[in-house]
Amino acid sequence: MSTTNINSTTLNDFSAPWKFSDVVLVVEDQKFHVHRSTLSYWSPVFEKMFTSEFKEKNNEEISLPGKKASEIEQLLQIMYPSMEEKPVTKSNCYFLFELAHEYQMASISQKCEAFMVSMVKARQEDDVLAMLIYGQKYQLKSLISTCIYEARRLSLQELKQHKRRDEIEPANYAQIAEGIIQRLEATVERHCTVEKQIREVKEESLKCLQNVSKKLHQQASNKNYAVFVSPVKNAKMAAANVNPNDFSAPWKFSDVVLVVEDQKFHVHRSTLAYWSPVFEKMFLSDFKEKSNDEIPLPGKKASEIKHLLHMMYPSLEVKPFTKSNCYFLFELAHEYQIESIAQKCEALMVSMVKQRTEDDVLAMLIYGQKYQLKSLISTCISEARRLTLKELKQHKRREEVEPDNYLQIAEGIIQRLEGQCEETKRESLKHLKNVSQTLYTHARNKGTVSYLHSSREQTTDNWLYRLKSDTGVSNTQCAPLNYIASELIALKGRIDTLPNIAF
Repeated sequence: MSTTNINSTTLNDFSAPWKFSDVVLVVEDQKFHVHRSTLSYWSPVFEKMFTSEFKEKNNEEISLPGKKASEIEQLLQIMYPSMEEKPVTKSNCYFLFELAHEYQMASISQKCEAFMVSMVKARQEDDVLAMLIYGQKYQLKSLISTCIYEARRLSLQELKQHKRRDEIEPANYAQIAEGIIQRLEATVERHCTVEKQIREVKEESLKCLQNVSKKLHQQASNKNYAVFVSPVKNAKMAAANVNPNDFSAPWKFSDVVLVVEDQKFHVHRSTLAYWSPVFEKMFLSDFKEKSNDEIPLPGKKASEIKHLLHMMYPSLEVKPFTKSNCYFLFELAHEYQIESIAQKCEALMVSMVKQRTEDDVLAMLIYGQKYQLKSLISTCISEARRLTLKELKQHKRREEVEPDNYLQIAEGIIQRLEGQCEETKRESLKHLKNVSQTLYTHARNKGTVSYLHSSREQTTDNWLYRLKSDTGVSNTQCAPLNYIASELIALKGRIDTLPNIAF
């Protein structure tokens, strides 16, 4: 058995004293003979250990409990530049980084982080979200930003169903979601003209068929569908000779007066107490209002209190809930705990968001958050999926949207865009198939392409492949179709770049 000679370039295993080594690191059952000066040069932790009043200052041996000998050996091989350089690899970068982080070896930490970044960019590390979480743990800005950028290639399903999703910091998750939206918006925009291009190619191709058959022109006939929309009018109850009470004077045993601004409203304790637990408590507990004939409501508007009273007195003309009154009515109902009126106001807000009569869906969401209106919040989140990334990110009140709600909106936008991509791809391939089949049939009738015998062969790819062989002019004087086939093949290649989404 031959023995390999060890020369000066061979990596030292630090197992014996060498070149004035003056300290020994004891790890597991191994001893590493090293130099205090080298350890101090690389690590402020070791430097402090050797210069401060620690027990290790004068010890010849220093134990490193909890460490692995094989990992410490590789760290030392990187720290001694005069020896053969130990490369950072996928198998050692993590433990090297963690050791360098613990011992504050900045240059080795940076080298390891740079290697992790290169792995993410080269997609040698498949789980980009796990890498992001690793970066978060150690606050590695470069790795975090790279992972956020690379994660934009993920689908919504991959993002939401990742087993460690909850460990991703909300701000980073939001940036990933925004990146996915940006990618999908660009994809949709890039392919939005695909069907138009197919139609243009189809029209150009059909011109070549004029000398063969007029049938191909008749296939483009348009069908017009008349749509009749019958007007619907809101029924209004006639209220002739009925004047709603303005509460300005005593009426029907009214027994208390609400004083708002400079107006007085004559009302009934029983009615107020029936609708509002706040008023009920006011009249039953030892508050000054219990026996007062007049109760001031400072900070309130007379016109708004009057609207509220009209809602509370069902025998009067019913005041409708509208866009102009639902907000102040809700806030009054919320303050006085008038649940049924609050619910009606919320229901109107929900309907406004659904019918898009309230344009600023994010402002409505923030309003819902303020009062914890679950139905309004969920509706706003659902409707906000129609927004673009620009509308979402540049909204003047974006910072007021709660992080979890913001992420749900971003996920909804991604889902919408993925659906658009899927639909665009499906419809484009359908149109492309029809065009390819029509042109192939024409070329076959000209006798310039070979015949496809089996039904399995009747595919878009096969039709286009056959059309590429149509290079000559037949007796029909119809132009060759090979150049159109090339354009359609290129177009199909672009369509195929649209992602396949599995819902």
